[in-house]
Amino acid sequence: MKRKILAAAVVTALGVSGQAAAQVYAGSKLWIDDFTLAISNAGFNLQSFTFNVEDSATLDGATDAHADGCGSIGTPCGAAPVLTIAAANAPGSTPVRADNDYNLFGTGSATLKMANSNAEISTAQLINGTPTSTKQVAEAEIMDPDQGQGQASTNIQSNTTFELTFTLGAGGVLDLNFTADAFMETLVALLPGWVGSVQANMNTSFTLSDANNNPLVIWNPNGIDGDVICLGGLTCTDTEGGLGLNHNLGNATGTFNGSGDYALNVQGFAAGEYKLALSALTSVNVVQVPEPAIVLLFGTGLLGMGMFQRKRTPTT
Repeated sequence: MKRKILAAAVVTALGVSGQAAAQVYAGSKLWIDDFTLAISNAGFNLQSFTFNVEDSATLDGATDAHADGCGSIGTPCGAAPVLTIAAANAPGSTPVRADNDYNLFGTGSATLKMANSNAEISTAQLINGTPTSTKQVAEAEIMDPDQGQGQASTNIQSNTTFELTFTLGAGGVLDLNFTADAFMETLVALLPGWVGSVQANMNTSFTLSDANNNPLVIWNPNGIDGDVICLGGLTCTDTEGGLGLNHNLGNATGTFNGSGDYALNVQGFAAGEYKLALSALTSVNVVQVPEPAIVLLFGTGLLGMGMFQRKRTPTT
């Protein structure tokens, strides 16, 4: 009888076992190629530069994370790839992402659940004279919600950043050009009695600051020409390929993909020191949990089992 009550509680909480599989998925990848930076001014002098990459993946509270950096000061950068780290695979994930694999596995690839990411700076104009290129990917999926054993969730991201410090004489001109290839996908398919959410994010930003870290140029490409913020007497012109590199997909099944060419021209510099920071982030989050009412019914079933047990306990 005790086993029957427990079984009834579990079935009530999780739904009939023969139903279609549940699934929540989110994937995001961004590749940047042919990134070139040209600064025309006789007074130009590169002071320093740093490159950083990091990736992380978390699954049910267990995390795998990696980070590394290089630059003109401290750890020197490599040749090809310039900076790379191991792929992050959260403990318990299947399949496992191999190092230097920047393609999405896609929906339905997880045996039960997975969380993984990776990022690298493949080439760098300042290191080997080749136009800079980067790759990064973040992906997570939960299939059947681990037989309902509490919350199954993931939180992962991959990130690449550059920062350059340089001095210019008056009247300098900065030209920045690159191409980008982006893809994001989300999928939500839940069993009755379960709730879930998914989020895929892509964020790309370029910030030019003065020696006191006051922002002068802020550019977050959204696929529309003229969305650059230009301050301090500078003149800015941006050209975007119709594909926004700051985009979010969430709480629904959907896709976002494409490629484009991007350019930024900045003129009118006063003599002085400047900092250019470039950052690209891909991140995803998926979660699948039982509805509170279902959890309450599950608890009620267990409570009933406990009361039944007490009734069977002989009194003294």
